[in-house]
Amino acid sequence: MALITDLGGLFTNNELIETFEEFKYFTGVTELGATCFNNCTLLTKIHIPDSVIVLEPNAFRNCAALTHLVIGNGITEITGTHFKESTQLEYLEIGTGMSFLNGAFNYYYTELETLIFHDGKNPLVISQSAFSGCSSLKSVILPKNTVEVSGSSFSNCSELEYLDIQSSMESGVINNGAFHECNKLKTLIIGNGITLIHSDCFSRLPLLSSVTILSGKNKNVVLSSTMSDLPSLTKLTIPNTIEKIEGGAFSNLNNLTELVFENGDSNIVIESSAFSSFPKLESLVIGSSVKSINYYRFANLPNLTELVFENGDSPIEIFSGNFSILPNIETIHLSNRIHEIESDTFSENTILNSFTVDATNPAFSAEDGVLYNKDKTKIIKYPQGKPFDNYIISKHVLEISDDAFNNVIINSFVVDVSSTSYSTKDGILYNKDKTKIIAYPNNKSDAEFIIPNTVVDITPGIFINNNLLKLTIPESVTSFGDYCFSNCTNLTEIIIPESVTSFGDYCFYKCSSLTEIIIPESVTSLPDSCFSDCTNLQAISVLNLIPPTIGYDAFAYVPGDFYVPDESVEAYKTASGWVEYADKIHLLSTKL
Repeated sequence: MALITDLGGLFTNNELIETFEEFKYFTGVTELGATCFNNCTLLTKIHIPDSVIVLEPNAFRNCAALTHLVIGNGITEITGTHFKESTQLEYLEIGTGMSFLNGAFNYYYTELETLIFHDGKNPLVISQSAFSGCSSLKSVILPKNTVEVSGSSFSNCSELEYLDIQSSMESGVINNGAFHECNKLKTLIIGNGITLIHSDCFSRLPLLSSVTILSGKNKNVVLSSTMSDLPSLTKLTIPNTIEKIEGGAFSNLNNLTELVFENGDSNIVIESSAFSSFPKLESLVIGSSVKSINYYRFANLPNLTELVFENGDSPIEIFSGNFSILPNIETIHLSNRIHEIESDTFSENTILNSFTVDATNPAFSAEDGVLYNKDKTKIIKYPQGKPFDNYIISKHVLEISDDAFNNVIINSFVVDVSSTSYSTKDGILYNKDKTKIIAYPNNKSDAEFIIPNTVVDITPGIFINNNLLKLTIPESVTSFGDYCFSNCTNLTEIIIPESVTSFGDYCFYKCSSLTEIIIPESVTSLPDSCFSDCTNLQAISVLNLIPPTIGYDAFAYVPGDFYVPDESVEAYKTASGWVEYADKIHLLSTKL
């Protein structure tokens, strides 16, 4: 006797059948046609047999009472028309053959509480809005054969608490907003087959407190604006399978206390703004998987007490500004992977009193807590929180980094008499022939400093946070570097000679006691923030007949007026950058 493979319209308009779980034993059936179960208005449970490989879109039309559905292993695709009216569905089980779910159970399926996938061999794509708005779902475990979770697939699943994406296939993708507004999600597990997680997949989820990204064979995972604004997340481990973390991926994790990058050889690149705003971070471990950290990614961490750099086989690239403003870090240990340090790295760490260096580091060494190059011929960084009365510069030191002694607690410098590179006078550090000031001791008590007329160069930033009241610059100096006099909050007078032609960025930033400044005719540019936050500066005389170019925020938060050559007043009032100060620009001849 021949097997029945197609039921045709056998059960059409059947108003008696309520449950049909026995249907799974109809192993000869391979096709459910367009009218097969039409209008089975009392049908609540059915198990489609594994033998069925063809399911026509309207096979279950008007099965409005269906609450329990098991889809056999032979079905490969479900769309939004297959179970369109079965909106009372509570239990859904999907077989191993499924490869494509497209808008299948979205928005109207608010009673769906249980969703079960079975691992299969076919790559599974869960297409856009497949389960969006299923507001009764509390737990979802996606199978190992998942390769794509499209945008909005599970968006607005407002009761979802547990999500495990068990993907172990290669090149898995989670697209934009796939889990948007899943506001009760607490636990997230991402399988080792996922290689790309797009923006806003897991952002702004207020209860998400546990995130596990599994390590695996894939080495090209990219995270992009993935997990921002998660106020309940306190611990995060980045596996060694990550390749790149793009801008905004982990921003505003305001309660994160522990961040660990695993050891490995994946060469993680941390791009600009990838990590930002971790005010409660206490522990940061940089594993050997990290290849590059972009500018200012890990700075201004007020609660950080543990900073660990793991050893590894390849160097790590650390750009400027990282690991700065860490007010609770006392010791920084450099692993063998740190071969280069840019300016502003490890700066403004007020209680830092010691650097230590791994013995196998090829580039750096340390002595008495001070960071040197390997052979100790160059001083790289003096720890800002290490007090010293008379710091001695060894005769072996041939070079000193520009920011080595910025803002440190030293009363006076002493130079070994045999030094061929450096000299001192009154405790101030100069090069050998005193043509350049290398460092000025922050703890020096003098109220006034007249720079010797042998000096032609001033190291950028050496007067930061100094106690000086008055500073006189000789005619031999032609320029000031970045941050040269920044945060000199006691400085009330500075005499700038006509030899000076340019200022550096933030040159007089936060010189809050300055009340008057005369900018000589020789100055042709006023760069970014050069007088920003000089909050008591009342009179700025600019003597150049041609308005100097003016940078961003050059005079931000400066209350005073400008006095310019009488014949140039209109030129200043209409010049780019100056026009915003037009009502504060006056004739120089009217200045009292």
